[in-house]
Formats: sequence, C-alpha cells, structure tokens
Amino acid sequence: RQRFDEGRRAMSAPSHLAMLRSAAEALDDYDRQLVRVVGLRKEARALLVDVLEPVGAQLRTGLEQIEDDARATEATRAAADAALVEVQQMRLSVSKILRQRTAEGLAETRRVVERAGRLVEAVAGAVTTAEERRTAEAVRAGFARYVEAFDKTIGLDVEINDRTAPAMREKVQRLTAAISELLSVLTGEQEQVHALTGTDIAASLWTLQFGTVGGTLLAIVLAIVLGRIISRPIVDLTATMRPDGTLDWTPP
Repeated sequence: RQRFDEGRRAMSAPSHLAMLRSAAEALDDYDRQLVRVVGLRKEARALLVDVLEPVGAQLRTGLEQIEDDARATEATRAAADAALVEVQQMRLSVSKILRQRTAEGLAETRRVVERAGRLVEAVAGAVTTAEERRTAEAVRAGFARYVEAFDKTIGLDVEINDRTAPAMREKVQRLTAAISELLSVLTGEQEQVHALTGTDIAASLWTLQFGTVGGTLLAIVLAIVLGRIISRPIVDLTATMRPDGTLDWTPP
C-alpha cells in the first residue's frame, strides 16, 4: 500500500492513475480475503488444540478407566476395549485427514467415526455400576463434542481450500495483470522517450558536425580567395622593383 501511495503522488497522467487505482482495488480485495482466511485458520486451529486433542485424550482415559475397573464385568471390559481401539483409530484417521484432506480419506474417516460411535454406545449399554455409568456418560458426551468439532474443522477446511483459495488465486491473477499492464505502459512510454531523445541528440550532433565541416571549408575558400586578392598585387609589385632604387616608373 505504501508503494501504491507513492505511485499516486508521483503520477499525474489520468490513464496511469486509473490503472494504478485498478491495481490498488485488486490488492484491497485480496487483502480482505486474506484476513478472512487467517481468521478461519485460527478458528480451525483453536478447534484442534482446544477440543479435538484434549477431548480425544479424555475419551481414551475414560474408556481405560472402565476397562481397568475391578468391578466391571467381562462384557463391559470387552465393550470398552473394542471402543478404545476404534476411538484410537478414529483419532489417527482424523489427524491424518486434517493434514491432507482427500475425498476418499474423508469418507473412510467418517466410517471410522461411525464405528467408534456405535462402540461407545455399546459401552454405555454394558456398564453396570453407577461409577461406570458416570464415566460412560462422560465418554458419550465427549465423543459427541469430538465429532462436532471434527465436522466444524472439516467445514472450515472446505471453506478455506475449496472455496476461498480458488477465489484468492483469481484475485492474485487480477492484481498481477493490473500491475503488469501498468508496468508495460510505463516501460513503453519510457522507451519512446528514450528513442525520441536519442533521435534529437543524433540530429543535433549531425547538425553540429555539418556546421563545423561546412565552416571549415568556407574558411578555406575565403582564405584562398582573399589570398589571391591581397597577395597577388604584392607579389607582382615585388617582381618589378628595380635594384638601383629608381622610383620613376609605373608598376604593371
């Protein structure tokens, strides 16, 4: 923006200012989208750090507590063990898909999430003690929160990479085209000025050289003519002088 402001102060041609304004508008448009993307990425990062990672760890801890509870039945332990394995697989799959989202990978991750959800519900149905039920309910609530955060994070990723990013690339192309057009015009005008200036200098040098040569030739001609007018009578007079100093004679 500082460079654009400097350009506005330095330029006076209306056509140049119009192109500069077009480029500045493209930059402002891109900047608005960039600010929006930064906000979306911060929101996605907050979901990952504040929800997905800690809640995922809480799911693991809760299922391990049910599995290790001495009062738990074999069915409860088996259900908790199966849910724990699937929840851990879900966390790995979610982590992978958030790093690099593909349609196939996302579909597989959603299948893993569904399987984990069914197994978490199975745990809630298998517990027998009050303590186990409290833990199982906490796991169910945490699982719902985890899935909600995952869906929001995927939605933000889609908004950033599938919708906003292509629009930003178009804005960058527009900005680049506007700046390139302005630079092309300025470069062409600069070359035209240089060409005209070079022609004027060449013409001036030719005129100066022609004048110098012409003046020299004219001086030579005048010298020859004046020499004939002035020196010839003197030579003739000297040739007819008498050695005895007689002065009563008429020069030729």
